[in-house]
Amino acid sequence: MLVSLATAARKRSGQLEWQLYESLGIAPGDRGASAAAVLDNFRLFGAPHALILTTEKNLGTYGAIDCGVYVGALTLAAQSLGLGLIPQAALAMYAPLMRAQLGIPENRAVVLGASIGFPDETHPANQFRSRRARLEDAVQWVTDGPS
Repeated sequence: MLVSLATAARKRSGQLEWQLYESLGIAPGDRGASAAAVLDNFRLFGAPHALILTTEKNLGTYGAIDCGVYVGALTLAAQSLGLGLIPQAALAMYAPLMRAQLGIPENRAVVLGASIGFPDETHPANQFRSRRARLEDAVQWVTDGPS
């Protein structure tokens, strides 16, 4: 069952990507326009600032979880101040470049980046709301304990 949930999650992720593109006026299968939209990640979606979240490599999964919790709280804190924060996993793909340019030591894992600034509330991406999976498609309930 866990494998099928992971497969379903990957499928939903791909569907979500195309739903966002649709909100931006990009037709399904338009690889050129979708590639241009992906490049906006590296232009920080027009935001004036970015941050890079790192964790000690030896913390492994736990460090990544801590970063996820931190960026969630930071996103809400930014919003309370009228700012927008966009977590961006895509920025972590360039960890070697960031290490060289920002002096990030090798013992730190680059988990993600985030763009931060005042949001453009009229931008179609800021109007986008994802469709949610049914609970039974996203959760595996375990009701029987060990015998």
